[in-house]
Amino acid sequence: MKVTGTFLGSGGSELAHLPTLISQAFQVSRSEARRLIVMDGVRLDGEVINRVDVPVEELRGAELRVGKKPPEILE
Repeated sequence: MKVTGTFLGSGGSELAHLPTLISQAFQVSRSEARRLIVMDGVRLDGEVINRVDVPVEELRGAELRVGKKPPEILE
């Protein structure tokens, strides 16, 4: 999922709470999102991310992926 302003909001905060973002974007609970983060199941532009608070500018336009499996390629 490409992170856009829709998920980042316009609250003026410099940090985004990743469990909340994942919860909203992928329809999982915040506790499940935290579990995924701790277990290296969240990637930002292909790199594992294990922080719960991430600078908004680091997220804007980045590719956020949840789960350890790579996305399927459909032909």
